[in-house]
Amino acid sequence: MPADQGTSKCYDPTEDEYYHGYGCTIVSTGQKIQIAAKFTESKQEPEETAMRVTRDALAVETPIWMGMVGDSAYDTLDWHDSCSQQVVVPVAPYNARNTDDPIDIEYRVEDRIEEHSEGVQLKQSILDETYNRRTGVERTNESVKD
Repeated sequence: MPADQGTSKCYDPTEDEYYHGYGCTIVSTGQKIQIAAKFTESKQEPEETAMRVTRDALAVETPIWMGMVGDSAYDTLDWHDSCSQQVVVPVAPYNARNTDDPIDIEYRVEDRIEEHSEGVQLKQSILDETYNRRTGVERTNESVKD
């Protein structure tokens, strides 16, 4: 509701209209199973929120290997580097709007691996397959809204 002073004004391009609302960053282990979350006053949360929620989720149990899927809002160097230091492969689409000199990659992790890890190769099909699991993320988001 616009009268709620805690909300922010957001734009929905599919409806071509503005709305007032909150944001929520969720980490889940599967469909509808949340292990860490943080509500925010706006749809686009600060980078620190994403990093804190990621750390909270990893505090539950140390994974053997884990992929962390996020949309292009998670295309930040600090989030990628933080995940990589904790045995987590961050899979978020590269957001070329963040730079004046875009690079030819689909996911930011491709550039981070090339820059920081000698001899490590990523399989594009595995990155695509991991990112396509994002429908499970959306189902988790819907369960939180319900």
